Amino acid sequence: MPTANAEAPVQQPEKVAKKPAVDAKAVIAKYNLLVQQRSPREADWDEAIRYMMPRRIDATGTTTVSEATKAVFDDTAIIANNTLAAGLVSTITPATERWAALESPAAFRDETPDENAQAVRGAWYQDATDILSRAIANSNFHTEIHELHLCRNTICTGAMGVFEGEDSPLVFKHVPPKTFTFTEDNEGRITSFFREMANMTLEQVVRQWGEESLPEKYREKLKSDNPADKQATVRVLHAVEKRMPGSYNPQKIDGANKPYSSAYILIDDKHVLDAGGYDDMPYVVGRFLKWGADQWGYGPGIEALPSVRQLNFIEQHADVAAEIAVFPRVMAPQGMKGKLDLAAAGITFFDPNQPNARPTVWGTEMRPEYLDVRADKKREAVRRLFHNDLFQMLGGR
Repeated sequence: MPTANAEAPVQQPEKVAKKPAVDAKAVIAKYNLLVQQRSPREADWDEAIRYMMPRRIDATGTTTVSEATKAVFDDTAIIANNTLAAGLVSTITPATERWAALESPAAFRDETPDENAQAVRGAWYQDATDILSRAIANSNFHTEIHELHLCRNTICTGAMGVFEGEDSPLVFKHVPPKTFTFTEDNEGRITSFFREMANMTLEQVVRQWGEESLPEKYREKLKSDNPADKQATVRVLHAVEKRMPGSYNPQKIDGANKPYSSAYILIDDKHVLDAGGYDDMPYVVGRFLKWGADQWGYGPGIEALPSVRQLNFIEQHADVAAEIAVFPRVMAPQGMKGKLDLAAAGITFFDPNQPNARPTVWGTEMRPEYLDVRADKKREAVRRLFHNDLFQMLGGR
């Protein structure tokens, strides 16, 4: 089964009068190093995304549909990815069923064998489960977890943030491909997570952190009568790191003494917008398997990439063969130049006394059925790698 980091906090960083000191240059330097270490994976990710999830071809969403899909000649991988994602959502976190519950730790239950106490405790955890279930049901969880599965199926690593919202107890945020990086400890637990938000507008920054959080040059833009100035975009980095033992006081509850530090930084200005802390890592990372010894995932999208690549190559040539069959090449005498009528029901006149001077079709000897056989084999391989047969069987189809 797919694996995911188990840490799933919900609280916002503490807002305190005296915020933790953050070395923005050091944080950005670490982020840039991790992005550089991620770069060898990105060529495979770009190709997988192009064939399997073209709407995610760029993180900003500025690429048009026609531009994103121009290299896609077969949609088998897109459908297979959607089938797997839908299957994972419906079997692991079904929207119409309760799929998680809270209960007291076993050790705690053993320490208090009194049945009445256990009944009270059980009722408390049942109430807590009901509250949690309603909060999840009323949140955007199901949309965002679906996005996570689609990305994890494709590039085999998916991420999502869990936060407290202004109008909702829980807000989930899927983190798009190539906008994040992270580190792990020796047990595979996430110790730091860096998320780049490359197109936040100044208006969005002000709504989230206040105008006073911005450098003076951006505050001047906000005073402008030109709407474009307020919609100017900046690159914001959210950096969450597990603090080292002894670097904070766990007896205190302010942001500077939370187990995990949090900082929002303007990357190009190396300016800290906000700083605080979390009790737990607010981001979760899911992978099927891991690629070698590093932290990045391996799974259906990367495994299927050779077959998907060949399938698109075959279908591209099949389209060419079909076009030639419908609009064949014509060989005609030089004297008939400009006299051929190739339209539907068109009539072309020639001299019957010169039968060798009539137009002829040529170069149509290809056998496109051979392409169909090869394409069907590749399609079946792609569907198997995306476990479509399993979820179709579970669905009774």
